[in-house]
Amino acid sequence: MVVNKRAFLSINYTYSGAPEKQEECPADIVSIWHCPLPVPGAICREAIPTLVIDLTQSLEEISSRIEKRTRQEIRRAEHDQLVFGMTETPGDNDMNAFFDFYDAFAAWKNLRQDFQEKRLVRFFASSGLMWLSKVSTADGKILTWHAYFMTNRAALLMSASNPYYRSSATSAERQLAGRANRFHRWQDIRYFKEKGLTLIDFCGWYSGNTDLQKLNINRFKEEFGGKLVKEYKCWYGVTVKGKLFLRCWLLVDDLHGLKRKIMGLSPLLTQYLKNRQGPKAFLGENDP
Repeated sequence: MVVNKRAFLSINYTYSGAPEKQEECPADIVSIWHCPLPVPGAICREAIPTLVIDLTQSLEEISSRIEKRTRQEIRRAEHDQLVFGMTETPGDNDMNAFFDFYDAFAAWKNLRQDFQEKRLVRFFASSGLMWLSKVSTADGKILTWHAYFMTNRAALLMSASNPYYRSSATSAERQLAGRANRFHRWQDIRYFKEKGLTLIDFCGWYSGNTDLQKLNINRFKEEFGGKLVKEYKCWYGVTVKGKLFLRCWLLVDDLHGLKRKIMGLSPLLTQYLKNRQGPKAFLGENDP
């Protein structure tokens, strides 16, 4: 566990289960990630499904569950002389290099930039709970980055691919990028297995059926033969200040969730709420 102290609030981040003595936690709020079951006494919300790989299996067992074509791509990548590297104690220069790479990837994919998530990832790195891995060509061109939140498990929080190699007009370079992605996942698995970790979590699974891009990401994750599970994210307040803040924050989150549901009910209503006054008026943000 690690405590993040904000201006007026401290949050204790832990993984998979609650501390044994909640009242002794040195924080206002405890935030528990990736719980297999709801934590008694906490406010829990069901997370989106996620795909995990059991690292207590032998490498041979894990490999046998990977799709045949993916195993072939990994073997081909080994002949590409790709270079895998893991940084267990990333410093500021490492994090800056990672985020510069990620920002270029996010711009290419039109992904929403979550600055709060970036701040949290940097905090985890400064606390020794963030590991970075990357795969490069033999001449040093980085193809992929992965950022993992580490306990006795590895949770993949952020990943990025080199936009040039993914969108290049050269078919050989695009194919190299695809092999590098698969090679990278396998090298992560091998590394964490050797370190004695029990599980790797790919952190997220799209349960819908309309977003083709997310369905393709699901398909990529499936290639590695993991198990689909559901997890919870839970919070509980330790101090009076923490309990009050948590209730207010969850209330605001519920209101945003209600807004999204209403906007999904009717195309006409959605169009109205998207105009200049709609969303702000709906949430009262235009009030003086």
